Amino acid sequence: MIEIKNLSFRYSMNDDYTLKNINLSVHKGECILLCGKSGCGKSTLLKTINGIIAEFCNGEIDGSIKVCGMNTFETEIYKISEKVGSVFQNPKTQFYTTNTTDEIAFCLENYGVERMKINEKIEEVKNTFNLEALMNRNIFELSGGEKQKIAIASVYALDPDIFVFDEPSSSLDIDSMKELSKVMGKLKSAGKTIIIAEHRLWYLKNIVDRAIYLENGKIIKEYSMGEIQNLSEEERLRTGLRHTEFQSGNFKVKTNSLENTIELGIHDLLYKRKKKTILKIDTLNFERGKIVGIIGKNGMGKSTFAKIICGLEKQSSGRIYKDNRQLNSKNRIKNSLLVMQEVNNQLFTDTVHDEISLTADIEGENKINICMKNMQIDKLSKKNPHTLSGGQKQRVVILSALLSNKSFLFFDEPTSGLDYASMKVVAENIKSFKREKNLILIISHDYEFLETVCDEVMHFL
Repeated sequence: MIEIKNLSFRYSMNDDYTLKNINLSVHKGECILLCGKSGCGKSTLLKTINGIIAEFCNGEIDGSIKVCGMNTFETEIYKISEKVGSVFQNPKTQFYTTNTTDEIAFCLENYGVERMKINEKIEEVKNTFNLEALMNRNIFELSGGEKQKIAIASVYALDPDIFVFDEPSSSLDIDSMKELSKVMGKLKSAGKTIIIAEHRLWYLKNIVDRAIYLENGKIIKEYSMGEIQNLSEEERLRTGLRHTEFQSGNFKVKTNSLENTIELGIHDLLYKRKKKTILKIDTLNFERGKIVGIIGKNGMGKSTFAKIICGLEKQSSGRIYKDNRQLNSKNRIKNSLLVMQEVNNQLFTDTVHDEISLTADIEGENKINICMKNMQIDKLSKKNPHTLSGGQKQRVVILSALLSNKSFLFFDEPTSGLDYASMKVVAENIKSFKREKNLILIISHDYEFLETVCDEVMHFL
């Protein structure tokens, strides 16, 4: 199905090669995992398979790649898309409509499928992905995980021979990841070929045939999922490969019995959208000097909660306090900082160093450099942050937030693009700022990360 020979690629003449002499054959019905540390070339390799390189990305290409017999560097992308369906890291980048049902129908309409067959396919997709509650909804009112489910469903509707997934679990809750695992199992049973670039591995352990490990743009090794699970901690940190067993989440559950000063108090909070209640909280208090995780299914209002606390959304009613002093939205904006799921929305400068310095509330260039080294982004200092991998961008934005000296720090899915080693680095950096920050709140479905970094975890139901 896919034949890659001596493939090398770089985005510009001034850059190093992102892919270096890649040789890979993928057979019909195989499920191949592309793994490795953030920035190793996984997403770029996917872009050569689905035709985005060289249709939309200029660069220098050597070698060859054939997909279903087509040379992807010479074939028009609409022909490639008949055979290859792609689910991107950020689902918003592949939406063309504002309505969820229309989005699922969109690709079928573009290929001239009859209306009756489109309706039948929408019904099939709805049942396969349990999308009843998401049909005929405004896409922009969905949570990140719900958007991801619609993106996957819209590609599934076209029924391509090859499915390409780039971090498909990045915004999904645990139940949705299990559903995705079942869907991928069905695809594999139907003879579909699946290529996945992913860091979270537990939901793929019974599906993947081969794991291709990349390092600095090269294929270094091939693993079985069993071999990955048996790696030592030292080898796991070196390779960035996560565990293939599900971390059940033995958290210390958050309670309202407080020992320290109340940093953030919430009373009678209500948030409605078009008369529908999205969020309702009677009383909730957070202690100063705590790192608190927030878990719950997609669509339960976790990100909305973060935006309200940070003053970016206005509650329908209710009061929010800091040090027993009520804060209006303007004061909350002043006292807080939110790192959103879509980190591209929070990159503003031309270099990583300038990005960190933009919000840093510390004196001395040396301290900024030390912090960048601790976050392992010091070698990226002069790079444009928009050219980095998803995981590298996350580390830049996270450090920028940690150095801001705000009272409330909110991180929304901060590890969605991080390998095991980078996740550990981020966890240690967040914990090191705990003494300096008043309150750190983390929304995540990454139980492995939450167990590492949080003092306690609360569940949105």
